[in-house]
Amino acid sequence: MLRTIISLPSELKNWIDNYSHINKKTAAETIRQAILEYKNRIEKSGDNSILSETSGIWRGRERDALEYIDKMRSEWE
Repeated sequence: MLRTIISLPSELKNWIDNYSHINKKTAAETIRQAILEYKNRIEKSGDNSILSETSGIWRGRERDALEYIDKMRSEWE
């Protein structure tokens, strides 16, 4: 495992120390868990952001998606 140095405001450092003490963990373990959770959330939200950007893309169009797909496929033949 690699070591790194980070700078934190004293309030955050105190919170990490208190949380770690209550949960019987080291501060390093608390920080590792927080970073891993954050990473997983960001990676998961990447999938959701694509869905959000494309959601309702056919809303307001004159024809439905099936007609469009059939038309596109007929051009390939």
